[in-house]
Formats: sequence, C-alpha cells, structure tokens
Amino acid sequence: MKQLGVSLIGIFLFATFMFFALGTSPSSAADKTPVPAEGGNFYFDRDRGAIVDCDSSVTKAAVPAAIDGIAVTSIEAGAFEGCTALEQIELADSIETIGENAFDNCISLKKAVLPEKVTRIEQRLFNYCSGLESVTFQGGITAIESCAFIKCTSLKEINWPQTLESIGDHAFWGCAVSSVTLPESVAQIEWGAFYECKNLKKIVLPSGLKDIPGMCFAQCDLLTEVGLGNEVQTVGYGAFQECKSLKEIDLPDSVKKLGRSAFSGCRDLEKVVLPKRMEQWDEYVFQGCERLSKMAIPKGIETIDKYSFYGCKNLTEVTAPEGVKSIGNSAFGFCDGLRKITLPQSIENIDDDAFGGMDYNVFTVYGYRWTPAEMITWQFVNLGSAWTVDHLTGYQDRNGTAVLKWDKRPDAKGYAIYRKERNGSYEMVGETVQPSYRDLDIALGAVYDYKVKPYRDSGTRRIQGDDRVVTVVIKDFTGNRIPQWEYTKEEADSSKYAPKQIQAAAKGARAVKLTWTSDEAQNHFYVYRSSSANGKYTYVGQYLNGYKAAQFTDNGVKAGKTYYYRIKPAVELKWSKPVKAKAVPDRPLLKIKGLRGKKAKITWKKVSGADGYYVYRAENKNGKYKKIKTLKRNQTSFTDKRLKKKHYYYKVKAYDKVGKKRYASSYSNIGHVKRASKGYYK
Repeated sequence: MKQLGVSLIGIFLFATFMFFALGTSPSSAADKTPVPAEGGNFYFDRDRGAIVDCDSSVTKAAVPAAIDGIAVTSIEAGAFEGCTALEQIELADSIETIGENAFDNCISLKKAVLPEKVTRIEQRLFNYCSGLESVTFQGGITAIESCAFIKCTSLKEINWPQTLESIGDHAFWGCAVSSVTLPESVAQIEWGAFYECKNLKKIVLPSGLKDIPGMCFAQCDLLTEVGLGNEVQTVGYGAFQECKSLKEIDLPDSVKKLGRSAFSGCRDLEKVVLPKRMEQWDEYVFQGCERLSKMAIPKGIETIDKYSFYGCKNLTEVTAPEGVKSIGNSAFGFCDGLRKITLPQSIENIDDDAFGGMDYNVFTVYGYRWTPAEMITWQFVNLGSAWTVDHLTGYQDRNGTAVLKWDKRPDAKGYAIYRKERNGSYEMVGETVQPSYRDLDIALGAVYDYKVKPYRDSGTRRIQGDDRVVTVVIKDFTGNRIPQWEYTKEEADSSKYAPKQIQAAAKGARAVKLTWTSDEAQNHFYVYRSSSANGKYTYVGQYLNGYKAAQFTDNGVKAGKTYYYRIKPAVELKWSKPVKAKAVPDRPLLKIKGLRGKKAKITWKKVSGADGYYVYRAENKNGKYKKIKTLKRNQTSFTDKRLKKKHYYYKVKAYDKVGKKRYASSYSNIGHVKRASKGYYK
C-alpha cells in the first residue's frame, strides 16, 4: 500500500505539471488563430485578444482592430521577436498594450507607428532593431523602459511624446539620433539612457530635471551642445565621460555634486562654468581634459579628490576657495602646463603625490604660511600677513659702500638680498644670516633698489618670505663707475699721490682697519682686497675725507682668513703695494713681574675686538706650552700662584668668538720669572 500510495502521488504531480506547462501555455497551437500577412502568418489568441506569435518570414504585417469579430487589444511579449525579415508593422488604434521584447531583434524593421492607446514602451521593445529609422509615438506615452531601443543603430528620428515622464536605463544605447530635445514632462532619466550614441551632437534637457544619471551621455563622440535646466542638482558617474568633441559646458547654480569621472576624457573641453557654490565632486572628475586651461573651484568643495585634473596638460591656473581642506593623490598629476595655483588658509592636507610627474620648479603656489601649501614647490607667494623683515633701512656709508640693515627675525634661517638698477630687473646679489648686508659691487652715481627676503628651509626646499624694498643712491663727486682692478707692474709707491705708511690691523676676527697718509692734498681713495698678493683684487670701499690721517675699516671679512689690500688714489691709475692682514685679533704685548709668596703676575693691554684671552705656561723657554687659563675680554692680567720650579715662561693669545667658533691671535712675546734665593720670584 505504501508503495502504491507513492506511485499515485507521483502520477498526480506529473499530470499537474503537464497541465500548467502545456494546457495553459499562451503559445499552445490550439489557441492560436493564424492571420495571413506578407511572407507568412502572425497568430491571434482569441481568448485574450492578443497577437502572440509571428512567422520569422513575415515582411509586412497589418494588425487589424478585430479578428473574426474579436477586438485586438494587445501585442504579447516577444510576439514578433526574432522576425528578422519584418520591414513594416501597422498596428490598429485598438491596441492598448505592447509587451516587452515584442519586436526584439527585428533587424529589418524600418518604421514603427504606435497606436494612440499605448501609454508605455516596455523593456527591450525594439531591442537590436538595427534597421529601425524612425519611431512615431501617437498616444500619451508616459514611460520608456530600459533597453527599449538598445543598439537601434539606424534610429535617427524620434517624435517625442509631450506626455513622457521617464526614460529607463540604456533605453537608447547606441542609437543614431543626432539631436534630442526632451519634452518638459520628463522628470527622470535612468543610467546610460543615451550611452554611446555616436552621432548625437545636441541634447536639450527638461528645465525641471534634477539628476543626470551615470553614463547618460558617455562616449557620445560628436556631442558639442548641451542644454541643461536650472534645477539640475547632480551630474552622475561618467555622465559625459569620453565626450571627445565637447568644448564647453555651463552648469547652472543648482548643481551640487559632480560624480566620479563626470567629464573624464573630454579631451576638447576648454571651458567649464561651475556654480559659485557646490557640495562635492568625486575622483577623476576632469581627468584627461587636455584643453582645459583655467579652473575656479566653487565654494563648498572640501576635497579636490584624487585624479581630479590628472593629465590636464594645458591647465595653467587653478584657484581653490576658502573651505578646501585636502588635495588627493595625483589630483594634479602630469599637469605639465600648470604655472599658478592658489590655495586657501583652510588647506590641511596635501597628498605627497598630489602633483606627481610635475616639475616643481616651474609653477608658483599662492597660499598661506604654515600650511601645507608652502611645501609644494620652490616658488611660494604668501597671501596672508606678510612674513618679512621689519624696519629695513639702506644708506651709503663713509666708505661709499651700500649698507642695508633690518630687525632680526627669530623664525628665519637667513636672508636673501636682491638688487636692481632703475628700469632694470631684480637679481639676487647675496645671502646672509645677519640682519645686515654690505653691497661692495656698486657703481658710483647709480641708484639701486634692494629687496630683502627672509627664508627658512624645510627638507630640501627653501621657503622665501615676502620682500621689503629700500632705495640707496650711490653718490660720488666724480660721477664715474668704480674702476675695476687691473694688475700692472708699475705701482704707485713713487707717486706723489701714493698712500704712505699703510698699516693693516685686524679688529678681532670681524674686521680689518687700514690707515695711511699721502704727501699731496686729496680726499678720495679706493680700497681693494684679494686673497693673494698678486691675485685679482675686488673693490671693498672708498675713503672721501682727507689725506693726512686716512682710514678705512673692512667689515666684510671672514673670520680667520688672510687678506691683501691695495689702495688707489682716485686721481690716477696706479695702485699701492699690497699690505697683509689676517682676520684674527692682534697678538697681546706681555709684561711680567715676580711676587713674594711664590707668585708671578702677567699683564697686557686690551686687544681690539678680542672676546677673551688664553694663558699658556712652560718650564723651558723652547719647551711645550700648556694652556692654564681662559679669561674674559675685560680681564687683562693673570696671577699664577703656588709656583715651585726655578723658571717659568708665559705666553698669551687673544681670541674672538664668531658663531660657535673661536679665532685666536698669534702668541704674545714671552714673559719669564726666576725664583730668587730668598724664595720669591723676580
């Protein structure tokens, strides 16, 4: 019984399956009524009043309003699908619905006139009807579903119904339309609706449309004209990607967001008008827009996302407003033409590779101190409060040298000096770590404008501050340029104008003072300096105040270095013989005496420019001297106590501290004490 029961159940289930699979099938031959047409038949379901099938050989079919007195009200899904020979279809006005895929792959169909009662174009209705050239919508069509006309590569003419409300995704993918003006009734367009319409040149969208979906007009190669309504809020992912002929786009103020790759690959895009304020744009948004030259980023954008302008090789200028906080990876990668970018004070983070592939020496960043903007390139212009030197002054000193002075900045590593003559251009003439500069390479009678810029280093980059300008007029009674040094064997020692009794003495390690006299009344001498006696001499200054006690102080020396000086009278071309000086303190002149109680006292005169003194002692005159004391600048004596040996010898050096290094003079004369028979030293 159990076995029998199982068998009966199996028979029942099989019979039920066959009933639904065969007995109720709309394609059942028993329910089809053949209707003659050119090239074969199409088939009518009398119970439902629907055309349900067609012979693939049919070339022309006229569907009547009624068949055998029964009204024809619908075309079933797939009814004419695959009828590759069908060239023309005429539908009666009684048709109210046409199912999806009804004319799918009817590659020979050229013209379709839809009945007035049809209100919806279903999915894949004319899918791959590559011969379809025109479509006329007669009724109140409200929706065109997805892929309805996909790859209708001959479809050039569409009579858009004024009742249309929505267009599905990929509805007209690959169609041949060249111009589309959508009715104002359209409120929604889905993804890729006009994707790859290679002949599309013009699109006018409804004024009330709020979203342009992703890939909507992507790869429309000939698209040059886009009309957007004033309510568009979003341009979706790749909406105009690879529109290679698009040259200009004017986005209304309503646009809030540009999706990823919205205009990526629009290589001819030259001008983009963006709203004054937006909320967001995503990565790759203008990537590969090779002709784009300028871009003013709207307010409200916080992130210039990665690859936003990657490969925009003709982009020369970019302005980002206050509120932009970050710049992503390769946002400006390989923007070869970029020369100016302006960044706001709000910028917080710039990806290390934001400007990948760029030459950091060719573009200038306009931004704010202490933000990442100043670290991008060597050329930075501060838009905020000036980072500059204060109280800059300039004048010609009594030696004829141009002297600049300013207040020291504790946050500056050094200062760069620029100079130009009137109607000339600025050139860098020197650097210094001190808050002053002496320009020796000047021309008499010239007028110079000087700029001083503080700078600091960050890694391998130097950040220069803003400049201050001061003017210095170089005066001289001759009005001539300072003569260049030219070595001649004939020197001025036999001339009546020649400087006499020339003395060169160092003032510590920071300056050298020259003094001289002359037999003939005159008041103008030029001073030149070299690092070797017969080397090339350069001008360092001039003296204008007489001939009996002439003097000049060279403050431009380097500590510890030896210099040679020659002096030239302004009235002749002969030069003095060289005098030598080393930029270290002069040697002290030592005096010594013994004291009772086993003591010896050494004294010396204060040395000009010295910061202190070293005291050395030995037990033999020609023995090894050991440093026994370091003294400050105001100490010019030393008492050595608890002496035990019979003889002691002393020497002293003066030193000058420049920076962290000390520069010492040569040894003084030797002082000697000898223990007397009574035990004290003399």
